[in-house]
Amino acid sequence: MFVSMLMAVLATSTAPVPKPVKPIGAAPKIVVVAVVPGTGPVVLVTVPRTVSQTFETTVVENGAQILKKQTRDVTVTESKTVTLTDAGATFTTADGMPLTADETTTRLKEGGFLIVPADREPIDPAFRKALAAEAILVEYKKDSKASIVGAGSPMPALAAVKADDKGMLRIPAQGTREVVVKVPVSKEVDGVVKVEYVETKQTVRDLVPTPFDDVKPTVTTAVGKTVAAEDAKSRLAAGEVVLMSTNGKPVEGAYLKLVKPETLVLVSEKMVHPASKLAPAARGAVDVP
Repeated sequence: MFVSMLMAVLATSTAPVPKPVKPIGAAPKIVVVAVVPGTGPVVLVTVPRTVSQTFETTVVENGAQILKKQTRDVTVTESKTVTLTDAGATFTTADGMPLTADETTTRLKEGGFLIVPADREPIDPAFRKALAAEAILVEYKKDSKASIVGAGSPMPALAAVKADDKGMLRIPAQGTREVVVKVPVSKEVDGVVKVEYVETKQTVRDLVPTPFDDVKPTVTTAVGKTVAAEDAKSRLAAGEVVLMSTNGKPVEGAYLKLVKPETLVLVSEKMVHPASKLAPAARGAVDVP
């Protein structure tokens, strides 16, 4: 019996232990680069713009309510398709090699993907380490207000997962969470009816951190090697970046080439984002608190 216990201890001590990762920022998005004949590679961007808006308000004069027109400045978001040169961004490969817009255009002349920061901040190095060396990353120029967005069918998402302080491992899965929204409320002040926005809480369906054992995802590496659930949990507990399917189906080969061969790929019907069933907008990133 002593020999058996000694062998178990030795086996445990020699097993590879994943290295913990430092706190990770927002997960970057995977964005499709399309090719337009005569133009070349293009991306969809959104740009904020301030416009004057005319609206009617009710005013009380001499005891009577009358309508008056007023104007106010509001910020609207415009979408447009631009070339990589006009995207307001700089480009590098995941292994740190800078690329000019022309070099990036050449690499993506047949189409492809960009890894785009979700919050306009530089992509966290932990995500870079999970990406294939030739994956192309975006960093926004300081004077740019444009944001590169995804379009098309739901794409796989990068996510950072790690066990919490109690050792519980959670991954993104269907659930609900509370959000704070502003609701317009009409209010009369000094004879003028004004609209004020009051904050209120609403429950929405979204991907939320869910125990791994409740989701039971199929786990493979990016090269298709099946990974047992316990082995996957052992790796993920210490903190790791994964590629997850957002449509419940196996991730297609073109996306798998964006990450390193040993990167874990998670697939489950419970990991399909609720919004993907309502609209075709792509969701390129999932943040796990």
